[in-house]
Amino acid sequence: MQGRTVRTEIQGQQVVLRQETAYPWDGRVNLTVELEEPVEFALRLRIPGWSSGATLTVNGERFDLNELSEHGYAKIERVWRNADHLTLFFPLPLVRMYASPEIAADIGLVALQRGPLVYCLESIDNAVPLHRLVLPRTADIRAIDESDGQAGLDGVVTGIADALAVGRTDWEGTMLYRPQPPEMQPATLKAIPYCLWGNRGVTTMRVWLHEQSI
Repeated sequence: MQGRTVRTEIQGQQVVLRQETAYPWDGRVNLTVELEEPVEFALRLRIPGWSSGATLTVNGERFDLNELSEHGYAKIERVWRNADHLTLFFPLPLVRMYASPEIAADIGLVALQRGPLVYCLESIDNAVPLHRLVLPRTADIRAIDESDGQAGLDGVVTGIADALAVGRTDWEGTMLYRPQPPEMQPATLKAIPYCLWGNRGVTTMRVWLHEQSI
C-alpha cells in the first residue's frame, strides 16, 4: 500500500487529502479529507478512459459516476468535513486488445491489458518459443498476485492462460515446407507488465500474440 498527501488552502483554511492505494496492482483507491472546519468545494477525481465499471463511495454512500462525469473526471461538490472518506474502485480484469484492421502487421493478433498496463510475454517465463504460442479466443486469462514471486516480479500481478503451441515434434528433418499443418499442443502462457520486461536476464519478448478464433 502506497500513500500520498496533498495539501492546499481553501477559503482560508488548510485542506489535506491523504491517498492510500496499491494501484495499479489493486484497483482500490482510498482518500481521506482532513480539515479544521466544514468547507464547500468541488473535488475532481480522474476516471481514465480504459476504465469500465468504476465505482465511488463517500462515507459508505455510493454515487453514480455517470451523473458526476465531467470531461473525464468525477466532480463531487459538497460541504466536506474532517475525516470524510472516499473509495474509488476500478475493476482490473485482464482484457484482450485488438488493433485496427488497417494495421496490417497486427491482423489475427491480440494483446493483453490490465488497467493502464499493457502486458507482454518473455521467453524466461514460457517454455515454448513465443512465436509458436497461440491464445484461444475462449481461453480464460487469470490474474495472479505474485506477492511471493521470484525476484523482479515480487508484488506484481501477472497473467496465466491455457494456450496452444504450434508443435514441431512431427516435423521431420530440416524440411521447411509441407502440405500438412503442424500439430497443436497444449501449453501454458504467462504474461507480465510490459514495463517490467528485460530485468531478469537474457530474454526475448512479444506483445502481440497469435489468436485462435475457434
